[in-house]
Amino acid sequence: MGLLQFAIDIRMIYRFGTGYMLTVRCEPAHQDEFVKTVTANLSCAKLDDVHCSQLKFNIVQDLVKLGEIFDVMCSAKAAGLIEDFSVSQTTLDDVSFLRFYAL
Repeated sequence: MGLLQFAIDIRMIYRFGTGYMLTVRCEPAHQDEFVKTVTANLSCAKLDDVHCSQLKFNIVQDLVKLGEIFDVMCSAKAAGLIEDFSVSQTTLDDVSFLRFYAL
């Protein structure tokens, strides 16, 4: 990959990327309660995908601090609502897939 391609990819992430991707493993019996907890505590979190016991949220980076996300997730895990979670920044693959999916 050349320098120009890299610069274009980075610009696409900044232009179309929306912040953090939160992936959570949660038993189906707890999913509704967990989604309510997340949306109540992280108003900028948007549920993007649910597949079996995995939920994916998109969180706008400018509206929440990373520490707040971890506080909510650790509380949910301590309450037994979730099994595991991961937080990552939006990647170019996420941006490309989300834009393609929206078409």
